[in-house]
Amino acid sequence: MGSKAGALKAALNRTEEEFIAVFDADFVPSEDFLLRTLPYLVQNERLGIVQSRWTHLNRDYNQLTKAIALGIDVHFLIEQTGRYAAGCFQNFNGSGGVLRKKAVLEAGGWQADTLAEDLDLSYRMQSRGYEILYLKDIQSPAEVPPTVPSFKRQQGRWACGSLRTARKILPALLHDRKLQWKQRLQAFIHLTSYMLHPLMLFSFILLCVLTLYGMNSGAITHDNLLFPSSFDWEAIAALALQYLAWDILILMIAVCAVAPWISAVLVLKAQGLLVSRNLFSLLILFLLGYGVSLSNTIEAGKGLLTNRNWAFARTPKYATMQNEGEWRTKKYQTPLDFVWVLELALIVLGGITIGFAVRHSNFGILLFLAPYTAAYAFVFSLTIIQSRKERVA
Repeated sequence: MGSKAGALKAALNRTEEEFIAVFDADFVPSEDFLLRTLPYLVQNERLGIVQSRWTHLNRDYNQLTKAIALGIDVHFLIEQTGRYAAGCFQNFNGSGGVLRKKAVLEAGGWQADTLAEDLDLSYRMQSRGYEILYLKDIQSPAEVPPTVPSFKRQQGRWACGSLRTARKILPALLHDRKLQWKQRLQAFIHLTSYMLHPLMLFSFILLCVLTLYGMNSGAITHDNLLFPSSFDWEAIAALALQYLAWDILILMIAVCAVAPWISAVLVLKAQGLLVSRNLFSLLILFLLGYGVSLSNTIEAGKGLLTNRNWAFARTPKYATMQNEGEWRTKKYQTPLDFVWVLELALIVLGGITIGFAVRHSNFGILLFLAPYTAAYAFVFSLTIIQSRKERVA
């Protein structure tokens, strides 16, 4: 039937109502949610979706939920707000919103070929001239994943789904001259955002290979170029090209490292939260963001490089708000998969490279190698500890 998309399609065929509110099972909307959202749809016939802001029922459940909630806040307070203010394509987030049935049907209905039926429908709907209204002041509280395995499952589905949607929609959208250049550019950035994780993984592996090959962190300061032992201009030119390639790599890694921190700090300030009191959450978010780059790369590859309709893997939610250990007693769990072997391999590679760099006094490179290796070790460890077999009823 197509998992969530199939269920939504079947439900749509069973109702004659003009507007459809969609909430996942873990959402707890306010009593006046429809009273605050429906008037916008009634007043504007070209408005296809009203999307609210997700908030978090279990933000304080453990250190992971605090960090994951912060990451979701970045999406809703920075990304969604920015796209809406700039007049760029918005997306329905799959829950916490109200849709116009007519707009859904005109856009082709719910389709199950991407794993991101919400993102897919959003873009198809807007391509037909419908609008999406984002209301950040209307909150839809829900649970965030309380464990690393459940978080990886959620992120993996989003990575695969968004890039499959990019394959499906982006070519025609980029050639649509009716759209402004900023709309096409932002759509490209939005739909391909999960390509960041393959780039992060590639950067780490390339950095390890270059370090083991003998590239020294002196390349960062260009010592040989600034103070050449001789003035062989051909050699200097060749060296300059090598350093240019190194600079591009370092810049790519630096952007990946700094950008998430800036967004997270801005989100904390926007909510009136002290950065000093949330440093540990920032650290956990950093480790998660780097650490899932391997698992997300695998899922991104599924979305981009295969034509298979992958199964919709639901994110485990446990209705756990107080006792940190309650999730362990639940039936629905995330089993261990083969990715832990590859994560272990990256940890070993990082450890060997760090040892090699220290032995050869290549200390500058540790600024990049150590955080990556620590992040993979963090995610690997919690994956092993928190993975569980599903219980049979």
